[in-house]
Amino acid sequence: MTAPTLSIEHPPWMRAARCVGSDPDIFYPGWGNSHLVIYAKRICAQCPVTTECLTYALDHDELNHGVWGGMSVMERRRLARNGRRSA
Repeated sequence: MTAPTLSIEHPPWMRAARCVGSDPDIFYPGWGNSHLVIYAKRICAQCPVTTECLTYALDHDELNHGVWGGMSVMERRRLARNGRRSA
């Protein structure tokens, strides 16, 4: 699976993201590659803009793939269902 492209300009915080320059396949691994999701989350755990990234993903419904803000799409859906800001 390839990373989705957004037609909007990237917010400034993205330049500080730990994933900049990483292989996008790590963050968009596709089914059956849970080891890559774990690896992506490790990168996110060291990132200074994880909160901004997660908020961005939750605010943009079109980002329904991949790891954003240290969470998989299923985790983000669960968070959104359960009152996303309470996590």
